[in-house]
Amino acid sequence: MVSSQTQYRPRRPSAEAEALFAKGEVAEAPTAPVRVRLKFFDAEKGYGFAAAVDGSVDYFIHASVAGDRDLPRGATLMVRIGADPNGKTREIITEILSVDKTTASPSRDKLPPLVVTRVEYGKLSARTRGGFGFMASDTGGSDVYLSPKRFLDPGMEDVEIGDPIEADVAIGMGGRLIATAVRRL
Repeated sequence: MVSSQTQYRPRRPSAEAEALFAKGEVAEAPTAPVRVRLKFFDAEKGYGFAAAVDGSVDYFIHASVAGDRDLPRGATLMVRIGADPNGKTREIITEILSVDKTTASPSRDKLPPLVVTRVEYGKLSARTRGGFGFMASDTGGSDVYLSPKRFLDPGMEDVEIGDPIEADVAIGMGGRLIATAVRRL
């Protein structure tokens, strides 16, 4: 399915701008430290973005400023802000003073695997345009979340609301019941 939203793809900095970053040259005097929250940083692509803690402004981070630091999504950074050497009107992070990883989002790689706790029987109660759905349990307990991947399980491609199904259920983050496998009855 193609998203109706266009994806923002920032331009790669010019060779001249990368040279300025590499030399650590800043066009203006250092600014007062600013607290930002990291939206993302991709070392392979060489850039990332952080937002002011109040969410009012986004700042560009170049890989040469980040160095070899581990910058997880959601980390809080104390930084200095400066003008973009490419001449754009945006402000960029020119120096990272500290990194607080305690505010970072858990990495998908570091989440514990889901452990199946039981098998639930019920009926498909909802399926959204986004591809996910819910199963209403026959026991009257909490609804079970069905990820879009579950509808790719054999026999589930054309399941309709109200069809009886069974699911291997695990307890996910926040206590939500999550189907790890689904079968049509």
